[in-house]
Amino acid sequence: LENIQLRAPILCPRPETEELVDWVVQDLRRELGRYGGEEQPPLRLLDVGCGSGVIGLSLAKEFPHAEIVGIDSSEIAVELSTENAQLVLNNKSESNAPRYQALHVPASHYTNVDAHAHTPHTSKEPYRFGFHHVIANPPYILPSDMKSLSPDVLNHEDHNALCGGVSADGLDIVREIVARLPEWTASEPQADADADTGDGIAADIYTARVHANSYCYMEVDDSHPALIQSWLDGTDEEFSGVQFVESGKDLSGRDRFVKLLIAHKNPPRPA
Repeated sequence: LENIQLRAPILCPRPETEELVDWVVQDLRRELGRYGGEEQPPLRLLDVGCGSGVIGLSLAKEFPHAEIVGIDSSEIAVELSTENAQLVLNNKSESNAPRYQALHVPASHYTNVDAHAHTPHTSKEPYRFGFHHVIANPPYILPSDMKSLSPDVLNHEDHNALCGGVSADGLDIVREIVARLPEWTASEPQADADADTGDGIAADIYTARVHANSYCYMEVDDSHPALIQSWLDGTDEEFSGVQFVESGKDLSGRDRFVKLLIAHKNPPRPA
């Protein structure tokens, strides 16, 4: 992206990040192309671990009708990605809402359900979800690999944005993300109602988009795709509704990306 600003301790985008964006862009072009015509279906994307905002903003430039939300546990990252949105986007949609919005919240807290009581939160305004797809570049480096990072990374980049947690496999944050995917991508009741009561081509496109399945694209360590597939092929209720689709290789031939399907349990579309 032109004009994007970077500053410590926020991670500098890697070549793998560009490869992840390219994969998402190719899939979205195919998906949106199936609707045909000039009418574009709604597109809401969630960028988890937004950092400088480079992933979400790249997608916003590629798909001008998209609305994108970035989340990050770092307040500095949220400030930086918001500044970058002003630099690279006319950051308003046709409805005058921001096309890109960054929120200071970790993935584990980005929920409208109390994690312990499994009941809706009542102490704050609920988050608006209903995302069509999720793109994530979470911390995933194994704790045992942190000391082997180059000094320019260790000394200048946020360790919380690098290390995947305390577990030896480096998958703590990835587990949190996968567990939240069904909530983040479930269609909103009001969106269902609006789509089902509309008429004409636009309403048909909207309804079809609301009831489509969603995907999560994520950058991971090359040891992770097989581990993630083993969880999702198992019977763990924590990951119910999420399926492993495929892994993707980087330019070095290493499995560095995963694509996951979130199968929605929506009611049948009206005839």
